[in-house]
Amino acid sequence: MVSLLDIGNISREVMVRGSALEITGISAKGVLILLERFPEIRMIMSNRADEVTGESISKMLPQALCAIIAAGCGAPGDKAQEEVAGRLTIGEQLEIVDEIFRLTFPQGVRPFVDRFLQFTTQFNNETAEVVVAKPPAAGDAVRGRGQATK
Repeated sequence: MVSLLDIGNISREVMVRGSALEITGISAKGVLILLERFPEIRMIMSNRADEVTGESISKMLPQALCAIIAAGCGAPGDKAQEEVAGRLTIGEQLEIVDEIFRLTFPQGVRPFVDRFLQFTTQFNNETAEVVVAKPPAAGDAVRGRGQATK
């Protein structure tokens, strides 16, 4: 049996301009940074792609590719790394992003999005129940999810 310490450093290398670039995949923190920074990605992932215009995608895509590369190399939100990624050719960027997606989404992007939406929907529903539920009155026994019994 292995521990997180054994698998935590899984990475791949992509040869870029004669150098091996280490790709680690995008962590949950990295995904959240990307979703916050690029609402178009969030809309596409939440089945609202019809709300995203071609113009907004064309404006977002160059910056998003650089941010994805930085995040996939273990530096989510690092502007210096994004700037360097922006100087790569589109072919180099796509080769790197392809490997990042393989590591980040081993079963593919669509199954990840489906699981992510299921998780966030469940989390939001349970959080909403807790937030809207009345606090138990004095002397009530608490059953769970903010419901009280007498």
